[in-house]
Amino acid sequence: MQLNAFQKKLLFESSLTLVLIAALLGGIWYFGSSISTASDNISSMRGELAMRSNSLNSLAALRSEYRTRGIRGLNAMYNYVPTEEQLINLRQELMVLTSKSNLSLQYTFLSEAPANTATFGSYNFRIDVAGDYNAVLNFVDTLQNFRYLSSFQGFSITRTADRGTLSAKGTVYFREDTGTPATL
Repeated sequence: MQLNAFQKKLLFESSLTLVLIAALLGGIWYFGSSISTASDNISSMRGELAMRSNSLNSLAALRSEYRTRGIRGLNAMYNYVPTEEQLINLRQELMVLTSKSNLSLQYTFLSEAPANTATFGSYNFRIDVAGDYNAVLNFVDTLQNFRYLSSFQGFSITRTADRGTLSAKGTVYFREDTGTPATL
């Protein structure tokens, strides 16, 4: 069977059309999958960007909170915790507190731990206080409101008639002298 010129032309153009349609369908499939992959990547990056944005917002809020409250707290701590040099009169301050209540004081220095940038230093001492029993109990309340950052342990209170004695070990803390407090 011989094809005439018209049939040859029709067959050639039909074949060419099928090849072009197949190429277009292949291109659509390829670009569709590429677009899908790119879309997934964009969605993933958007999620990561949102997470990083939230992290940056949280950091900004923390920095703002530090500026408004943190520095005030550091300054309060700076004023509340003395330097080692400011504790030079610790014994005299305890003597003033006891003499106001007509109590006698025996002060014994036990040990010292130096301060550094990471931790407070401390003085460990022992006090023995004697006098009126009620005045001794009031002195314990006074120690709870002592002007320096301190802790007391091992309280021993004895009573004889209306007289009382108190023995306690204490620790007063001091900071490294860094010059000035934090500023805004």
